[in-house]
Amino acid sequence: MTLLAHLPPPRDYQARAHLATREALSRLRQIGRRPAVLDVAPCGAGKTRLGLGHAADYVDEGRPVLWIAPGKDLVRQPVERLLDAGYSGVRWLMDGRAGGREDALLTVATDDALAALVRRGKPLPRADLVILDEARSYAAPAALSVIERYAGVDRIGYDASPIGPRGAGLGILFDELVMVAQPE
Repeated sequence: MTLLAHLPPPRDYQARAHLATREALSRLRQIGRRPAVLDVAPCGAGKTRLGLGHAADYVDEGRPVLWIAPGKDLVRQPVERLLDAGYSGVRWLMDGRAGGREDALLTVATDDALAALVRRGKPLPRADLVILDEARSYAAPAALSVIERYAGVDRIGYDASPIGPRGAGLGILFDELVMVAQPE
């Protein structure tokens, strides 16, 4: 059974944003730019559901996805949602430990866990798509060391704000922005 089959249907605005993000990635590839899109939505708008939908686009085609989160609570969120829905094809890395299936195409990891792999000379998870949860967390130069190892790989970020640390925009990470939803 596919990853997508384990997800609840998206809300209308999530479906529109999903399509807009896929089109943006395709357009950026066609013009020779890095395929990196930031999806912006307020808290509660379903960024995790949107991210799992984008992950399903790749995983269901047999392509690996790496979901990076700045903390273990944000790793648990998509992992628990998938496990609760009966989907076991996920691996997670946090607190120096790994869990889930070794052969999973979807890996969810803290940025610290990935940095520790680099320090120990261990291979990073393969990825055709890198998802950055709380994307503004990665706009600082120190946080870019792992992300830069995935240059040329499709990248989608999710955040409630397009503004990074110290008021800087997230153009260091993304070439296009999709407004998923706005408060009314």
